[in-house]
Amino acid sequence: MKMKRLLPEKLRKLILLMMLLLSPMAVAAQSSTRGDVNGDLEVNIADINVVIDIILDGTVFTPAADVNGDGEINIADINVIIDIILNGAPATELKSDVFLLTADYNDVITDADTVSFTMSSTVPVAKRPVMGNVVLSTADCTPFPDGIMARVTGIVPVAGGLRYSCVQVGLDDVFDQLFIDVEIEAATDSTSADSPSLRAPARATISAELWNATFDANFSGGGVSATAHARDRSTIRVTASKTRTTPWYFNIEVRNELTSNFNMSAVSTADFYRSYDIGSVTVGRIPILYVYGVPVLFLTPQLTLKGYVEESGEVRLDYSGHFNRTDVSSYTYSNGHWDIGSTYSNDGGTDVAQISMNGYAGVGLIPGLKFALNGTRNGVGVNVSVGVRERLDFVFDATQFAGGRLYDACRDSYCSTTMPWSVSLYASWSILGHVGEASTPPILSGEPKIMEDRYLLPLFTKPEYKKGNPETTAVISTTSSRRVLLPTTVGLRLFDENDNPLSSWQQGSSATDLNGMNHVTSFTGLQRDKTYHVRPTVTVMGYTIEASPLGSFKIEEDGDWVDLGLPSGTIWATRNVGASSPEDYGDYFAWGETAPKDYYDWSTYKWCNGSYYTLTKYCTSSSYGLDGFVDNKTELDQSDDAACAHYPGGRMPSLEQIQELCNSCSWQWTQRNGVSGQLVTGPNGNTMFLPAAGSRGGGSLYGAGSYGYYWSRTLTSNVPSVACLLYFYSGNWNYCLNGSRGSGYGSSRGSGFTVRAVRVS
Repeated sequence: MKMKRLLPEKLRKLILLMMLLLSPMAVAAQSSTRGDVNGDLEVNIADINVVIDIILDGTVFTPAADVNGDGEINIADINVIIDIILNGAPATELKSDVFLLTADYNDVITDADTVSFTMSSTVPVAKRPVMGNVVLSTADCTPFPDGIMARVTGIVPVAGGLRYSCVQVGLDDVFDQLFIDVEIEAATDSTSADSPSLRAPARATISAELWNATFDANFSGGGVSATAHARDRSTIRVTASKTRTTPWYFNIEVRNELTSNFNMSAVSTADFYRSYDIGSVTVGRIPILYVYGVPVLFLTPQLTLKGYVEESGEVRLDYSGHFNRTDVSSYTYSNGHWDIGSTYSNDGGTDVAQISMNGYAGVGLIPGLKFALNGTRNGVGVNVSVGVRERLDFVFDATQFAGGRLYDACRDSYCSTTMPWSVSLYASWSILGHVGEASTPPILSGEPKIMEDRYLLPLFTKPEYKKGNPETTAVISTTSSRRVLLPTTVGLRLFDENDNPLSSWQQGSSATDLNGMNHVTSFTGLQRDKTYHVRPTVTVMGYTIEASPLGSFKIEEDGDWVDLGLPSGTIWATRNVGASSPEDYGDYFAWGETAPKDYYDWSTYKWCNGSYYTLTKYCTSSSYGLDGFVDNKTELDQSDDAACAHYPGGRMPSLEQIQELCNSCSWQWTQRNGVSGQLVTGPNGNTMFLPAAGSRGGGSLYGAGSYGYYWSRTLTSNVPSVACLLYFYSGNWNYCLNGSRGSGYGSSRGSGFTVRAVRVS
């Protein structure tokens, strides 16, 4: 192992020593700059160290270490890093048969395009291209609108000069060696620095006439009016390399930032789609490589922007919104083929003020972006389509229309707002003997929702009944959900057992956001022992319809109490405190509290200071009282009795009354209307149902349907933080005092249990 490491370690030290002797400086770079292998924003000896470690390891491939892009990590990558550190990127070398057409030829070239041109006969022979030359126009040679990079295949005398015929060639026909790393930023003018040598800087930034354009458009026609405002800005990064010993590597990274807002108002009864040109900008030429101070390699970018409006069905729509998007597209030529990639981020917002439609409507923008290299087939481009679509799905279910219930037939109709978008890329080339094109179908597309769906009608919970005061009053409540399309007013309507309407109530204000809204009213003057029905109602644009679901209730004839024939004369309530029926669970209370709450814990308990060792009332031991507090109270005061507070004439049972219920009655685990619990039968044959309502701890409900826990008003005799209770499950029933039956453990006063009231006849 030591022998194996000996030579590489000497090689490492030798290379580092040479680097220190040659140049101690480092080149600042972006983290994506070639040569910055360790990502520390600099290209220096540390990057060479990383590459050496990778070479010696032989099993790790780090893409950043493949500096020359040949798919391997070896000494050639170290050479490139050394060139970058010394600011000595490989010198740009033109092939010997390349003939540059510079600004000196602007007045002597006519009829020029990408494969042919006419040169005046006044040009000296020595300054004319000959057969076989590769002619390359520089960025300042204006007779060629898109530039030329082509090989001369024919020269024919014509009136006033010579006509040159050519065939296009690629970069491999022009350069023997090349290294480019430039970033082109949007600016109002182009600037560049002349270079006296055949090389491009290792890293440079060029301010060029790139996208930084603003577009405004107005459209009106066919019942549609739309306005659009957009600002588009792009930057480009070009990286290329070729040496006599390494293959071509070429990359163009395009960053495009689009910000826009648009408004539309449409009234239409027919299908409609129209696209229109908003603008087109040809920016000019962006030099990316200079030879003897002359720009010989340049891009000719072009930006187009279209808009579209689409509708289907009967539509009336007022819309305003915005859309911002950033796209980063990368076109890379390496190892003989092109790779195309793209990333994006966007955000959009919309607000629909009013819509009446059966179909959909949309507006959008289609920006296009293309870059051509010296007017040749070497070009890349991206097309982006973005828009906003408003869709109304109107559902009418005839099977739900029985009895004329319009609500049930169309309650699931809704309106949605989406943002359809797509991105496609393409590239064309003539390089390394390859000629062709690569295009993609939309490589990215989607239609995400950009705001919450809005429904035609809200949903409701089943109306709940609670007995009011006086007893012939019914308190009815329901909760609505959904965001609705139009302002809606909610109400409740009361019916008799034959569904004849008796009374209606309507909430005072209308709203569009009905999520979690409670609707409560009281109906008075009702009769005992009669069944009533109640339905929610919705009123939209002055029209009221009955909604679902249906709720039913009955005010029982003095049915709040049942005499089980107990020796003490104790009468038990027929339902829990807060319940609307005997099988309803009702409310949950901490011991000594008279109101239900959301969270049951010592931290929220009324009669302590945050823990069971800090009791402030009902405390028989100084070890549990706050600062030694003791009051020796073992029975709840009426002011702290949940039954007394909510059940006129009632109290929470004492431990003795619970003992009597357990010992004098028979118990049977059963179900009532689908609710599990214990059926208690007294000595006289009368019955009472106790639902297994479970318990509440923290913010959760535990054991519902399996266990029942009912508070007494009595404190345990030995631990004041624990109160006595009745508990049961499917196989047993019991009461808790200090251990087992008659001496159980009780339960923490901070827990949330149900309450059943009692009174003495």
